[in-house]
Amino acid sequence: MDIKQLEFFLEMCKTDSFTRAAKNLFITTPGLVKSMEKLEDEMGARLFVRTRSGTYMTAAGYELQRYAKNFLNQFQYIKRQVHQADSKRQHTVDICMTWGLMSLFPGDFFSRFIVENRDITLKVISHTLDECVDSLVNYRSPIGLLVGDVKHPMLDIVFRREAPLHAIFSEKHPLAYKESLTIQDLHGEKVVVNTSDTVASARLSDRLREGGITPQIIVDGADWSQTLEIVRNADFISFCVAPRSEGFKGTIIRPVSDLNMSIIFNVVILRDIPLSDAERRFIDYVISRITNVRK
Repeated sequence: MDIKQLEFFLEMCKTDSFTRAAKNLFITTPGLVKSMEKLEDEMGARLFVRTRSGTYMTAAGYELQRYAKNFLNQFQYIKRQVHQADSKRQHTVDICMTWGLMSLFPGDFFSRFIVENRDITLKVISHTLDECVDSLVNYRSPIGLLVGDVKHPMLDIVFRREAPLHAIFSEKHPLAYKESLTIQDLHGEKVVVNTSDTVASARLSDRLREGGITPQIIVDGADWSQTLEIVRNADFISFCVAPRSEGFKGTIIRPVSDLNMSIIFNVVILRDIPLSDAERRFIDYVISRITNVRK
């Protein structure tokens, strides 16, 4: 059954005539008859009886008439709601992102997009990696900015960037004079590990312990500002990718030659779901900022 069939049926109810109803509907009489016969087959009951004296509705026809108008009204309401949602989506970008991700971006990352795209409403929420994946596959967020190794059959990675981990410490730290470090250089130092990527942070902690170094503090990825505070003012060493904002002032970033660890950043979308123009503009913006980041 389709909507057109119900519209044709209700016109038949008003006219009690295939000929008059077909004329009002601007279709042929045989076409209307065929449509009503198909509707009867789908309903499993006769809806009209044609005699020499005219066309009459059956009891089943009257019963269908009771519901058909409300059904069509509900359909039109649903159609309007869907249209409004689609129209709203053309101007809204919903993003899920992993905790602590802002430490990888320039300080004006979101504000610049908002200023340059005033016709778009940007909504951003932070979760763990698993929660972000759940939000994506359940259609709550069409775009994910995720740190970690993302593997899910319903998701497509449209951009991936891998960046090596470096040590970060205060400009006043005793190791500040060294241009490159080894894990051995970190022996006896106070270490804080930030869990922006839980898998990577666990691997980092294991790698440090293998080298005889036990992190004193492990903090959530959302607490990067606290990590920077104790790095600057309490002689702690932490780990990060190359800095992306002025928030790193007062610190030094150095490679650790034998650490061999990276952070993976992904732009992720739900597979086979078309993106709106606003969503495509945001993805293009993210890729542009990541690949042409200001040092």
